[in-house]
Amino acid sequence: MAEGSGDTTSPSIKPSQADILASAQPEANPLSTKEVAFYEARTLAAKLEALELENTQLKNDIEDRKSYAGKIFILICLWLFAVLLIVVVVGCKGMTLSDTVLVALITTTTINVLGLFLVVANYLFYRAKKEVAGTGKKK
Repeated sequence: MAEGSGDTTSPSIKPSQADILASAQPEANPLSTKEVAFYEARTLAAKLEALELENTQLKNDIEDRKSYAGKIFILICLWLFAVLLIVVVVGCKGMTLSDTVLVALITTTTINVLGLFLVVANYLFYRAKKEVAGTGKKK
């Protein structure tokens, strides 16, 4: 029958097109219930192992951060004590330093201590940026 002749039945489909359409239909799941259960169990076991590894890494990070935080604190305290000692000795005329050298010592020490503090604080309180869903951008 020709198309447009008033026939309201479905348009004629060539056999090759019908075969293509039939092959595009989803097939029944070829896996048995036991195979699906086994696959799901393996998937869950792999996810559990990944989460356990991540948990172990986070625990190690926390321990390392505590250790380094204490060491950095001691370093900064000793550094500031040394600068304070130099300033006191210069103030008591036990040692002679020009004003320019003294200002440079105090300024560079302050900048170094603040910079070291910022680096350590950023490391200790680092939060991974989460990806905004579907955009590929980080928050």
